Amino acid sequence: MILNDNTETLLLLGGLFKCVSTEYTRKYYFCGIKFWSSQVSSLEIVRAEIEKSNLHNAVANIENSIKKTSAQLTDESKKFGTQIDALESSLDALNSDLNKKIKCMEERIFALSRLLEKEAKLLQQENLSIKQDVKSNYQAVKQYVAGVENKILGIDSKLDIVNRFIKTSSTIKFNDETLPLMKYGFYNVESWGCWLQKYAMLFIKVLNAQTDVHLTFSLNCFHAENEKTLSVWANGKKLGQYLASQGDNEVNITVSKFNIPENGFISLEFITDKLESPQELFDESDTRSLGFGLIEMAADTEIILFDLDKDLFHALYQQRHSCQFKNEEWSAYFNTHDVERELLMLKQNLSEDNQSLIDVFYGRRCAPYVFSAYEFEQHELVLAQDISKYKITNQTGFQPEVFYFKNGLKFIDDKIIRQHLIDKDVIDGGACTGDSALMFAEYKFINKIYSFEPIKTSYENLKKTLKINNCFKAEAIYKALSNQDGSTEIMGEICQTITVDSFAKDKKIGCIKFDLEGMETKALRGAEATIKRDKPLLLICLYHTPEDFFGIKPLIESWNLGYKFKIADTEPCNNAIGMHLTLIAYQE
Repeated sequence: MILNDNTETLLLLGGLFKCVSTEYTRKYYFCGIKFWSSQVSSLEIVRAEIEKSNLHNAVANIENSIKKTSAQLTDESKKFGTQIDALESSLDALNSDLNKKIKCMEERIFALSRLLEKEAKLLQQENLSIKQDVKSNYQAVKQYVAGVENKILGIDSKLDIVNRFIKTSSTIKFNDETLPLMKYGFYNVESWGCWLQKYAMLFIKVLNAQTDVHLTFSLNCFHAENEKTLSVWANGKKLGQYLASQGDNEVNITVSKFNIPENGFISLEFITDKLESPQELFDESDTRSLGFGLIEMAADTEIILFDLDKDLFHALYQQRHSCQFKNEEWSAYFNTHDVERELLMLKQNLSEDNQSLIDVFYGRRCAPYVFSAYEFEQHELVLAQDISKYKITNQTGFQPEVFYFKNGLKFIDDKIIRQHLIDKDVIDGGACTGDSALMFAEYKFINKIYSFEPIKTSYENLKKTLKINNCFKAEAIYKALSNQDGSTEIMGEICQTITVDSFAKDKKIGCIKFDLEGMETKALRGAEATIKRDKPLLLICLYHTPEDFFGIKPLIESWNLGYKFKIADTEPCNNAIGMHLTLIAYQE
């Protein structure tokens, strides 16, 4: 299209506008029809119309948007109303359920209050009954309280005595204050001292038990010179026999550190000749049988004087003399053998402590022996806890030391024990009622335990012990171990015997324990081939006979198997035998 100065052609709103312009006016035609005229320029009018048309479109869009939003708000309002209705229904239901629960709780509280009222009435009745009982038994209660008060007074009195003498000192004077602690064989305090009867016992504690203890006794004697003797013993070993002269006497003794237990207790015994009275000697009215008057005891270390229970004293006194027959057997051996040479052989390849233990044992075999009562009590208290987990089927019971010292295994390194015993069998010779079998069964890596017991009663108890303690690793065998298969008499019973060698031909033996009441040497000879083949741990009792004590270790050494040796006291609180020496042989 060709345009001139007086005309304009515009495309607007889908129609063709033709503009005819003059200098003053402009006329607009739409498809040949006059649309309007204006004094303004035609371009400004078109622009204004365009803006007007755009405004109408915007308004229309806004109105449409408002309609849509209004419709959406109406829908959301309906949904919200529906949710509100549902929530109100739910709250109504919860409120109803809560009311029911409150009502149920009120009913329970009411029932509980009724029950409490009944219980309160019953308690009141019981309280009245108790009051009546107390009132009716008032006299009995009063007597009981009086008895308790008397006991308390007695305890206070005894504590007062103990408090006075528990103080350490190196000198003890025997007078009215010390007499309550010297009840056995001592009586009457006079200017001559505290009188000794024919047999008296005194218990002291040494605070330093690491060295020898030197004691000095000051005493008085009314007999003529050299007419009376006084023997002094310490922990069962005779320290000397002294001739007494009339008047003041001084007796000096030394208690070896090897004869004093770790706890420092020493039981002193005083034995005198036949007693006479002042009436017999001096034609006086005094008819008492008097020995020596003990005035004072001094030591080169601090000591304490102790009391001793009466029943325990009598038990010790009986045991003190009951082992005399054993010493007669040993004395006969000493008279027919070169004991000094045999002692030297026994001590070879042993530590100094083990050699000292042999010396103590040998010294105690020279005389009747009783161990300190306090050592006995201490071991019982400590060791008894170790057997509480087992069931006991007989009156004899178990020996707590078996579980504590483990027949000597306690003195060997755990690695050595495992090396010897893992997946191997154990010969338990002299099983008695089964305590050693239970002890061996604690080592889970042992394969089997063969427990030999020839005495019928002990054998039956052994079987019961294994059964009720579920000790399936151990097997009870009703035979005695010896140097040949056959029979022998033991404690009045005819018993079948067997050797370890014949029994263990097809077995791998890791340990042999013998506690055979004097048959140890014979049983050891019957186990020679097994020992040479398997080189097991050996736990052999030495204390029953002098032949065992002096001969078992040299016998094993003669086989040249490379064993190392230890000796231990595995029953330190067994008063009847003095010391339960066990030979421990092992290979590293």
